[in-house]
Amino acid sequence: MDMKIKVLRLFSSISATSSPYVQFTKGFSNVATYPLAFFNNSEVKSRFIRYIQIFQEAMSLQRKHKIEVIHCHNIYLLPVAIGLKFRSCFNIKVAFTMHTSFSLLKTRDLFLLTFLFYFIDTFVSCGSAVRDGLPSYFRENKIITSWRRGSKAWCRFCGSK
Repeated sequence: MDMKIKVLRLFSSISATSSPYVQFTKGFSNVATYPLAFFNNSEVKSRFIRYIQIFQEAMSLQRKHKIEVIHCHNIYLLPVAIGLKFRSCFNIKVAFTMHTSFSLLKTRDLFLLTFLFYFIDTFVSCGSAVRDGLPSYFRENKIITSWRRGSKAWCRFCGSK
């Protein structure tokens, strides 16, 4: 019986030369990873159409592999993760890794993050500067974990399998 945590990873794009390539495609020994990149489909010219496609692809992966965790790396992909969480009757957990300081976020991203923040199960910041730059209402309502050099902190909330 497979005791691996099944994780769907949502991110912008990836290639063999990008730094997270090995992490996203190889994963960890206790994690079955299913990567899904937004921009790796060059045939689609419309971002709106691609957004619908990525949601459909994510739903298909969730049904096929019984995804337990969605690890999202981009704020604009959080609605896909949260949509799957709702669709699963809250049986899927969402981990979000924030790479950018709060003060540098676009208005669209500020709105999405503020609205969807309460549906995120684990919030991971890439370093203390990102964590410390979050508004107090974020720090008061979530445990913010700092990620350093390949830490597996984002899946601690899953329990040990």
